[in-house]
Amino acid sequence: MAKASPKKTAFKKNAAKLARTTGLAVVFAGVAAGCSTTPPVRNMPAANDDNYHANVAMPLAKPPVEKIIDTTEIPYDQQLFFYNAPTTPPADEAALLAKMSPNQRTEFYMQKFCFRQGATPEQAAAQKEVYDALQALAKLPATGKPLIDLAAQEGLQFCSLGHLPNGIAAQYLPSSTTVVAGPLGKPEGRVLTIAHEIMHAAQDRNKLLNYETNWDIQSRVQRNLSIEAAALTMEFLVAYDAKVSGDPAYWNHMQNYLGGTTYNDDRIYKLVEDTYKASKDGGATHDEALRKVGAAVWTHVFESDDWRNFYLNHELTIYLRDISENKFVDTKTVTHAQFADKTKNAGKVGTLPSFTEGVTFPSLDSMLAKREKMKWAYEAAEIARMKQIEGQDGKTVAALTAAAKLGNNPYLGLDIADIYKKTNDESWTKGRTFRYLYHVMDEAIKAPEPSPTPEPPAPEKPAPAVVPPTIVARRGGGFNFA
Repeated sequence: MAKASPKKTAFKKNAAKLARTTGLAVVFAGVAAGCSTTPPVRNMPAANDDNYHANVAMPLAKPPVEKIIDTTEIPYDQQLFFYNAPTTPPADEAALLAKMSPNQRTEFYMQKFCFRQGATPEQAAAQKEVYDALQALAKLPATGKPLIDLAAQEGLQFCSLGHLPNGIAAQYLPSSTTVVAGPLGKPEGRVLTIAHEIMHAAQDRNKLLNYETNWDIQSRVQRNLSIEAAALTMEFLVAYDAKVSGDPAYWNHMQNYLGGTTYNDDRIYKLVEDTYKASKDGGATHDEALRKVGAAVWTHVFESDDWRNFYLNHELTIYLRDISENKFVDTKTVTHAQFADKTKNAGKVGTLPSFTEGVTFPSLDSMLAKREKMKWAYEAAEIARMKQIEGQDGKTVAALTAAAKLGNNPYLGLDIADIYKKTNDESWTKGRTFRYLYHVMDEAIKAPEPSPTPEPPAPEKPAPAVVPPTIVARRGGGFNFA
């Protein structure tokens, strides 16, 4: 029997993974393992402005075209590629596509929009910006090269897309071991964003992207924010590694991001410099000093209001999705501290020691205390989840509801499934912008505008008398009805 071609083998691998991915429709995370994301740093929501809406990161290159896609029936990976497919493909392509299954169409578009690590410049010509970013990373032995090696080992593919859901600049898709990126601006920013997403692939390899529905919410949040903090930390490590190696371009670029309380935090740059110097003065090697820097940055990231709120919202969206799909109905017990001993591997790439070894994750309560509306949204979601587990009259439901009422939570009684649906619909809407879930909840609890008081009907008047037509004599005989 003839041996399958590499292309066919790759197709079977991706198709099998896509087939295992359940049909989910989510704002930030489309599969059970969770799509790890990079928000558009230049458009992060202002730290304390509840009315601020971040701009859509990746506007379409062409005028918006309405596409009807049943997002409840197809996997998220397919949604991404179908939304980026040409609205009117060439006739020969259209004929081929008409005969393909959804998985085959996804693979078809992947071959158009993507390449794998190790491709030649000619093979990646359509994705040159991402290809160049990978080449730049490979020149950094301490940070970039291990990421590139891992990408090759995992068969990672990289895709340039014109449109991603609102509020997302790039994503790692574990269901197809794929990094998708929208237009990423300056070359330095592209390199850092790609490093961020390959870090998620490393976490996938370390089995950190999965969760179970019986996990308590603290465990879910710890999984999500631990891995995202590590991916962001990798950006700082790459930039500083390059600076120490004689190329300050990435380091300078980061400090000019319009990135709110993360990239514009002068303390974080001083922390990097001071930690590295102290480690080197103590006899550490360059690699060891960078790992110390990584632990310090990872810990500091949680002080960033916009970063923390973005990813708290990210996890809350996944939580609402699971609630809306009744995933907790058969849950018998809630398990705690399910990610506590895994956080140490969030900063591990390949065989290198992890920079998150020994770090401490903050409690969910302490993070939610910094944004009351986020706290209320989490409370409403937790009550909805416990209703599925215990029933409407469960003891935990009663206790959580009483506590939420004492805190004047205005979101109690909202239909969580409806809130999720509205949020998900917005994620692909071309004309809308990224909003926090509590913005949607605020909108849902607004009292409807009072209808204007109708004017009383005018008194009846007698019907007008019938007026016969006027007969006008015409010169020359005959009649004209005016």
